[in-house]
Amino acid sequence: MKPPGFLFVIGASGAGKTAAVRAARLRGPRAQPELASERMEAWARYLREQAVALGLPVLDTSRLSVDEAAEALRRELADLRRLRETTG
Repeated sequence: MKPPGFLFVIGASGAGKTAAVRAARLRGPRAQPELASERMEAWARYLREQAVALGLPVLDTSRLSVDEAAEALRRELADLRRLRETTG
């Protein structure tokens, strides 16, 4: 079986919580409140559903600091790289 070629990163594990976390981050530290919109939520919902349907790994960053999220992403990518190397 070929390993997945993509990784989907979300801000939280549940759709409602995802919206709240994303909006808080956009209005706060990221200073991009214009992106906290229903259109953004619809796009995020679509991407999340596609990732689940395709069986892609999903990384929940809602409870992680920026540094912790970066480290979790690094570990996930290393795992995917090792998997790809062993399955060719």
